[in-house]
Amino acid sequence: MSTRSILKVGIFYDGNFFHKVSSYYRYAHRIGKWISIKGFHDFIKNEIAILENMDKKLIHIVTAHFFRGRLPAKEAYIEDKLYSERVLEDILLSEGVVTHTLPVKKGSEGRKERGIDVWFALEAYESVITKNLNYLILITGDGDFVPLVKKVQSVGTKVIIIGWDFEYVDEDGEQKKTSTSLELISAAIHSLKMWEIIEEGITKNKEQVLKLFFDVSEEYIETNPKMYTGKISSVKLGYGFIVSEQLGSDDIFFHFSNIRNLSQIDPKELLGKEVKFKAEKGAKGHEYHATSVYIVNSDAERKR
Repeated sequence: MSTRSILKVGIFYDGNFFHKVSSYYRYAHRIGKWISIKGFHDFIKNEIAILENMDKKLIHIVTAHFFRGRLPAKEAYIEDKLYSERVLEDILLSEGVVTHTLPVKKGSEGRKERGIDVWFALEAYESVITKNLNYLILITGDGDFVPLVKKVQSVGTKVIIIGWDFEYVDEDGEQKKTSTSLELISAAIHSLKMWEIIEEGITKNKEQVLKLFFDVSEEYIETNPKMYTGKISSVKLGYGFIVSEQLGSDDIFFHFSNIRNLSQIDPKELLGKEVKFKAEKGAKGHEYHATSVYIVNSDAERKR
C-alpha cells in the first residue's frame, strides 16, 4: 500500500446531464431508484484509490459544485417542479455540494441554459489552481469541455470523465438520447463508462454499485381538489397511458416522473391500477398529459 500523502479531489456536476441520468435510473431503468450523491462520492473515492493503489481514507473531496439552469418560480410552480427542485438542493447541501444556477431562457429553439457552461469551466479551473487539486472529476457528456480538460491536465491535475450513454422517453413523450462525447473521453487521462459499470454491478450484486442508489418515498401532499380519475391502460419503458371516463379519453400520456406516491416503481405492477391525476392539453400527438399522478390503492393513498 502506498504511503503517499492526502490526495485532493474536486467534483464538478453538469446538473442537467446528471438530472437526466438520475431520472433515467429512477423512471426508465429496472432498478427504479435515484442516484445517491453520498454513494456516488464514495464510489469516486474508491475508483481513485484503485487507480493510485492507496488507502481510500487518504482521498479527500475538498470541493464539489453543481451547475444547472433554473426555471422561473412561476413556471416551476405551474409544472409542479418547485418541490422536487428544493429536495435536490437539500440533498446537495447536506453533502457539501455548492449549487450554481442561472435563469433558463426561452428562445426560438425552446429553453436554453445560457452561460452556465462558461461558469462551470471558470470555477473548475480556479479550483484546480487555488486548491491545488490532484484530481478533477467531471460529470458531463459535453464535448465543449475538451479545452478545459486539456488546460487542467497541462498544470498537472488528472481529469476523470464520468459519462453515460442511454436512450429514454422524456416527460413530454419524446424519444431522447444522452451520450458522452468521444473527444471528451479521449482528452482525459481516465474515464468511467458508468452505464456499463452499473449494469455489471447490478447483475453481480456488487455492494459498491448498489450503494450508488437510494429510495425516496414521496408522501401524498396534493391539496388541489381538481383531480381526475382513471386507470392505467398501457405501460412502456418510463411512461404509459391512462384511460379516463371523466375526460372521455384513452390517450392520456404520463411519465413515471409524475407518479407522486410510490418510492419504487415496478412497471409490471402499474398496469390496470386506478389513479388520480391532474391533466393538461397534450403534445406530440397525445390528447392529454397527466401530471401529479397518484396510485389510488398505494399505501400512501390508503393513509389519507
